[in-house]
Amino acid sequence: MKATVSIFFFLTLLSFSAFTHAETVNEASVNKFMNTIDQATADKDANAVINYMSNDVEIIMNINTGGQKQVINPSRDKYLEMLKQGWAVYKNYEYSRTNTKITIASPRKAFVSSDINESMVINEQIIKGHSKEKMVLELVNDRILITKITTYISM
Repeated sequence: MKATVSIFFFLTLLSFSAFTHAETVNEASVNKFMNTIDQATADKDANAVINYMSNDVEIIMNINTGGQKQVINPSRDKYLEMLKQGWAVYKNYEYSRTNTKITIASPRKAFVSSDINESMVINEQIIKGHSKEKMVLELVNDRILITKITTYISM
């Protein structure tokens, strides 16, 4: 159960949305993208989240639950499935992103790091978690997309 909750927790963290069109990657366009991701997460809109990931996105989930560590590398399609399954059972979901740091690498690429806090009720049990998230955002066909995400989840 803990591993399943951890996976669903991460999936929620990875909930990003925003058909953000941009000519260049800059702090303003990245902030707009991240705010839209936050909204998709709050709405538990798995399809929106996936639409803001490149087709070949690299997803790395480092999960530490009760001293047990595991690394999961789901494909984009598997991640969509995991999001839908997880969000189907969440109740009273709360999400917040803090300590966001944006580094613009070029007009086409940025690195974003954030702290994510979430809480939810699953089977009448309150689950809380914290993660550190690192993303690579790149301009692909004039759209900012997530091309890599690495998350370190503690529960």
